[in-house]
Amino acid sequence: MSILDEIRMTARYTRGLPSFLRHTMTPAQCGDFVRRRMASRDASFLALVERGIFQNPRSPYLPLFQRSGIDLAELTRRTAQLGVEGTLQSLFEAGIFMALAEFKGQRALSRNGYTAALRPEDFDNPLVRAQFSGRSGGSRGHSRRLLLDLNLITHDAACHFIHLDGLNALDRPYAVWRPVPPDNSGIKKILMQVKLGRSTARWFSQSPVDSGHGQWKYYFFARETLAICGLFGRPQPAPIHVPISQAVHIAEFLAEARAQGRPAYLDTLASSAVRVCQAAAQAGLDISGGLFRVGGEALTEAKAQAVAEAGCRIVCHYSMSELGPVAMACADSAGVDDVHLLLSKVAVIQRADGALLFTSLDPSCPKLMLNVETGDTATLQRRTCGCPFGQLGFDLHLHGIRSYEKLTSEGMHFLGTELIALLEEVLPRAFGGGPSDYQLVEQEVGGLSRVHLIVRPSVGPIDESRMVTTALEFLATHSRGHQLMASLWQDGSTLQIRRQEPFATKAGKILPLHIDR
Repeated sequence: MSILDEIRMTARYTRGLPSFLRHTMTPAQCGDFVRRRMASRDASFLALVERGIFQNPRSPYLPLFQRSGIDLAELTRRTAQLGVEGTLQSLFEAGIFMALAEFKGQRALSRNGYTAALRPEDFDNPLVRAQFSGRSGGSRGHSRRLLLDLNLITHDAACHFIHLDGLNALDRPYAVWRPVPPDNSGIKKILMQVKLGRSTARWFSQSPVDSGHGQWKYYFFARETLAICGLFGRPQPAPIHVPISQAVHIAEFLAEARAQGRPAYLDTLASSAVRVCQAAAQAGLDISGGLFRVGGEALTEAKAQAVAEAGCRIVCHYSMSELGPVAMACADSAGVDDVHLLLSKVAVIQRADGALLFTSLDPSCPKLMLNVETGDTATLQRRTCGCPFGQLGFDLHLHGIRSYEKLTSEGMHFLGTELIALLEEVLPRAFGGGPSDYQLVEQEVGGLSRVHLIVRPSVGPIDESRMVTTALEFLATHSRGHQLMASLWQDGSTLQIRRQEPFATKAGKILPLHIDR
């Protein structure tokens, strides 16, 4: 993005934020907004494909439609006959989809005799008039630039209200423990609250709150946002840096809210929630009655149990950088990670192997996704329930959401391609041995995710501290987002060395990544 583009985008944001702040949403408006989106799913899908693909000669999807012989008229006929999901399934069978590596620009697109090199920017939604930008957290590859607009925040805010209402959480003090920009997760939560005319009690950040290390424009973007909110009578808290190793400070806030008779709602990462509960127990703090809304990594039975032992409740959403929240917690849950797919915003089909393929329906999503593989699998089922989402027609549920190609700890992710380079090139070169002598294993211990670097004993004596430092320094070189991830893993002692033989599959294969559940 050129400097001129940056200036234009900043100007659009500065002009658009006051209107966003003035026109807050009432409870009735939130429900009406979502009902309209649900009623127009077919039309939204066709309009997005028409404008974003068929009228966009640079769309990476367009050659796939042309090769398949499916034009807009045929797509319209199929949608009327099969509905959105049925149409997407037929497109998948015709070769119209994107593998995760293709979507990330790590592998050339090759389908039906057509080959093309791709970049992540090729999937930017041409219908979005970007008002601010951030970086993805790297959960689906290298950290990437994401262009966002305030219309998407409006949609997410409406769903956010429905979520809070379903959990009877509207009267709770609301706090977030999420990083500051360039990670967008924290600032978006603040803006969603503002759109509902609500305040945020605290904004804690796992990442440093400063303008150094090339972060100055993101620092001033956050400060500008908070200043404008204050000018329009919607004051919000400035972020406070609280590293994950100092989770006791978050526990103190929750204990104070509990003592005042109003247990708080905390939006954070799943492992961070566990750390808060453990810190509270160690410090003798009573945080019972607190409600954690988590994301960023799988919410497992072990994590839920660790939170329950503190007398608190935990629920999860399912989000991705490219689309924001795509599923929100069911208040009438059938399991610890039971979530409602946000059918007003996305459509999902599932491959035979369980992999999820997402399609965006909202024209304000930063990426235009059509049958895009996400690297995640889950159980997908239709179920009626009594929570507000169910009453609005959100009957498609997900649970058992897991990644099949990345390690996830402390809400931070590294993909297999980066890890393989570490295991097969970097570590053997620095410490000896060969590619099969190293393996990464993700394991949950006491509700916290740990990543063990397995080193075969035959490698010989090693300096474990230097090996951890070498691994994290290599992983941090890929992007600013990866620097944040490596810093959090360092702070949380997430990466640990184990000397043993690598885990082998039943067929005797030693895979570079092993998930121990």
